[in-house]
Amino acid sequence: MLLIDLFLVRSPPGLKNRDFVLQRTWERFDSYYVIACHSIFHKGIPVRKQCIRALTHMNAYIIRLLGTNSCEMTYVTSCDFRGKLPIWVINKATQFMAPRAIQILYKACTKYNTWKKSNNPDYKPWLYPGQTNLPLLCWDDLDQTANLGPTDDGGDVTPLPSDEPVLLDRNGSYNSREEQEDVEEVVEFDSVPVEDQIQSCVTATSIATVSDSR
Repeated sequence: MLLIDLFLVRSPPGLKNRDFVLQRTWERFDSYYVIACHSIFHKGIPVRKQCIRALTHMNAYIIRLLGTNSCEMTYVTSCDFRGKLPIWVINKATQFMAPRAIQILYKACTKYNTWKKSNNPDYKPWLYPGQTNLPLLCWDDLDQTANLGPTDDGGDVTPLPSDEPVLLDRNGSYNSREEQEDVEEVVEFDSVPVEDQIQSCVTATSIATVSDSR
């Protein structure tokens, strides 16, 4: 399955928030899983004046099965937050954020079974794409020539298109509120058994889906 996701990253005071529009997919192989994403331009999510559109060149989780109840995970990321952030700030933030992401994921893994039993236990769109209620992706909406917008954290911003971005909220309903923030959710899941749950570890506000990984 392939998804188009919108992520929002809060920035420290004095800096604009960053947002990412990502094409995310996952693949299951004989002894490992890959969850990967990279930035893409979608006409339904134009650049917003209160954010700087950041870029993800590559972001991936590689999970190798070591046994029924254990696995080994490698996390790879390469991002450009754009704007006037010093390189040393970005490197320092990465040193903090990457380990923290793994810690959050590990903590979530230990609680999935209990959580899932009382939260739509049969709903697993990462295993059964037919369960998703997202609209199908229109490939014509992917615009490779889109302007990334402003990169100045403190100056004037580039004018935006007049149309508001149309998004889907977590309940699957449309939401065009420009002020939408905190696009953040942690799905808690257990590592036992790994096969049934590993592909749910990345979540965001998704706006479109296709059932194959083109």
